[in-house]
Amino acid sequence: MAGLYQKYVDNPIPENYFVSLLANYLLEGLYFYKGFIFFYNLSSRMLMSGSADIFRMINRDELSHVRLYQKLMYSR
Repeated sequence: MAGLYQKYVDNPIPENYFVSLLANYLLEGLYFYKGFIFFYNLSSRMLMSGSADIFRMINRDELSHVRLYQKLMYSR
């Protein structure tokens, strides 16, 4: 991911901008969500339900970032 961002910083052309937006979209949408699945699974077993509630709030925030990057990519 960092390499994709650096590519845009070094050469700020529209194609590199789009690739950096896509990288952010994937980071927020897949990487963070995948990290929360473990806690959701524990919560479904009635374990660490308080932690799962916190992660739900964080997940909601990450979803707002995903929507932002969607809008930026589709506004082109």
